Amino acid sequence: MARDRSFTNEQVQKAAFELLGEGKNVNGTSLRNKVGTGRPSALVAVYSELLKNGDIDLPKPSDEPVPLTRQELPPEVSDLLSLMLGDMSEMVHKINDHAHNVAENRLNNAIIEANEAAANAAKKVAESEEQQEKAFEEIEDLKDQIEGLQGQLQAANGEISDLKGNLKAETTSLNAANSKVSERDSTIKQLNLNVKDKERDLKKAEGDRDKALGNVTLLKSDVKQLKADLNEANKAAGQLEQAQTQITSMTSEIETLGKQLQDANEAKTQATNAVAGLNSTIEGLNKELTGVKTDLTSANQNLGKLQSRVDTIPGLKGDCNELKQSLDQALIDLGSANSKATVLEQQNKEHSEHNTELERKLAVYESKADNESEGNEK
Repeated sequence: MARDRSFTNEQVQKAAFELLGEGKNVNGTSLRNKVGTGRPSALVAVYSELLKNGDIDLPKPSDEPVPLTRQELPPEVSDLLSLMLGDMSEMVHKINDHAHNVAENRLNNAIIEANEAAANAAKKVAESEEQQEKAFEEIEDLKDQIEGLQGQLQAANGEISDLKGNLKAETTSLNAANSKVSERDSTIKQLNLNVKDKERDLKKAEGDRDKALGNVTLLKSDVKQLKADLNEANKAAGQLEQAQTQITSMTSEIETLGKQLQDANEAKTQATNAVAGLNSTIEGLNKELTGVKTDLTSANQNLGKLQSRVDTIPGLKGDCNELKQSLDQALIDLGSANSKATVLEQQNKEHSEHNTELERKLAVYESKADNESEGNEK
């Protein structure tokens, strides 16, 4: 941001009049020396503007020639002149004019040398003024830099205030984070206690599962024995079926014999001469019937034995059903124990994952707290 001009047009106009009155050149350095402040370039710019507007009048050189005055003779020459007569007067004037011309030439040479010396001096003055102008420009630049630095200092002070506020806010956040970390630690401790309880429950469930597996093993051995007994019962039932088949066959034979006996009785009424033969036939048949009855009695006895063994089969079946029910209940208990174990393992896994997540968040909070502490120390 540019500073306001530290001089007025009137000051520049007054300084220009003074310099012109003194016969000095009007430039940035001479104006700066007269005014005492401002950039030489700015002073020259104002001077040029005033000159353009006609506020400053420059002296104009005269166009009329300067008249030459006749020089008086020196006294000694005048005395000689008075002594000389006639023609000598003209010669003396010529000599005087020649001497005056020589003196004038010498004077002109001296003036030229003086002008050269003045030019050199003016050149040196110009160089000095240029150096002064540069110095003045540097002074003004330094003033601008100082003003800019003051603005930067104010901005830096504002930023420092903001940083202090941010530091205070970050400190508050850090304290809040520390309190949250403490709460997380308490939560982690409680979760660890819960995990230990779940582990105890899991061990208990595993013990129950082992007991159930032992019961299942015992039930499997009982079922194996029952299967063996059932096989024997099935064999006895097969024998019983064979005996029943024989009884059925014998019954059909008895029915056939009864029919034959009926036919024989009918034939007895028809043919008396065949009675004796029929009686003997009947006796033979009776003997065979007696043997059949004996066989039938033996078969009935065997059937009774088989029936008694068959009667024991429902009891075995009931025991088998009870064992099967116990086995099913044990399998159900085993499945329930496995389900509980699976649930506990899942819960344990979830707790482990939760603990891992909490540890990760705790590490993040600790890292953030360390970074903020390092930033505060810096």
